[in-house]
Amino acid sequence: MLEPEEILLHVQKNKYGKDMGLNIIVCIKAVAEGTWGAKNTDKNFTLNLFDRPAIEMAMELTKKYDGTVTLVSMGPESACSALYEAMSMGPQKAVLLSDPLFRESDTYATAKVLSAAIKKLAPFDLLFFGTRSSDSDTGHVGPQTSQMLSIPYISNVHEMVDLGMDKATVERRADGFVERFQITGPGAMGVVHDGTEYGYTGLYEIENTFDGKSIQRWDHSDLGLEPHEIGLPGSPTKIVALNPHKSKKQCRFITGDVAQAAETLAQTLSQAGLVD
Repeated sequence: MLEPEEILLHVQKNKYGKDMGLNIIVCIKAVAEGTWGAKNTDKNFTLNLFDRPAIEMAMELTKKYDGTVTLVSMGPESACSALYEAMSMGPQKAVLLSDPLFRESDTYATAKVLSAAIKKLAPFDLLFFGTRSSDSDTGHVGPQTSQMLSIPYISNVHEMVDLGMDKATVERRADGFVERFQITGPGAMGVVHDGTEYGYTGLYEIENTFDGKSIQRWDHSDLGLEPHEIGLPGSPTKIVALNPHKSKKQCRFITGDVAQAAETLAQTLSQAGLVD
């Protein structure tokens, strides 16, 4: 297994978009209702909506510069449906990281599993993540995985401006500004939707993916990880309880002409302590 320093040394010899083409890894998540555990393994999983822009950008780059897109996801066996859905968009390879010992992993333990798999897949040029997931919605896994790999990470990337030699120039929008960054490979990015209307794949494409593409499976032993590093034992944060939120909001209609309504509204807000 390559160490982070060896990954950097190896990949920097491969110029972006030159000769060997691009090797892009996209980490995706299969999402379902409920939490992942033994009682949920029969759930129907689907591709995390926020991962689609990352896959689309990876496919656009490899079509332009040639190369390979590899998908990596951690989840139970039933999460393969999301991987096949993602592969129908064009990626050539997929790896499912599945092991009972991975259950109840927080974002830190998840990042440890993903980083071990990415080291095994090295060398690579670019590492993409969706900006967040539609279930836990933390946005932590991309930055944490990049930190464990000792590679730079840029969040909320919406456009690849330039890709040449061993540097990539990207743009993101933040706080009303358009920011432009240059990153030396290998680099990681959280990709957001750029406003493009992506075409969703149909059942025919998904069926062809099931018939023509296969998914590799790796467990903790394949990744060289110890049980205490992963799952609940390796998670610094733990979910104590999940309870539905009960809203106490009430709707009150104010009647009368404009002046009366304005006066009633002002009095109501003042009595509630919302205005002075």
